[in-house]
Amino acid sequence: MAKAKLHDRLLAALLAAGERRVPEAATQRTTVPTCSHPKAPQGWHYHVGHAGALRVGPTASASR
Repeated sequence: MAKAKLHDRLLAALLAAGERRVPEAATQRTTVPTCSHPKAPQGWHYHVGHAGALRVGPTASASR
């Protein structure tokens, strides 16, 4: 059995922590779960790239 990719493990951890996927995300390059961190501004999301890059920001291009 193949080992789970970093993208899948990060997404599973975020979903287990209570975040949820944003189905109407404007990007197809990244998977976009919500970001409910208390210090994150309203409207920010996590962006998980195909290779497992985890970024946070309002859009994929403006995320850090």
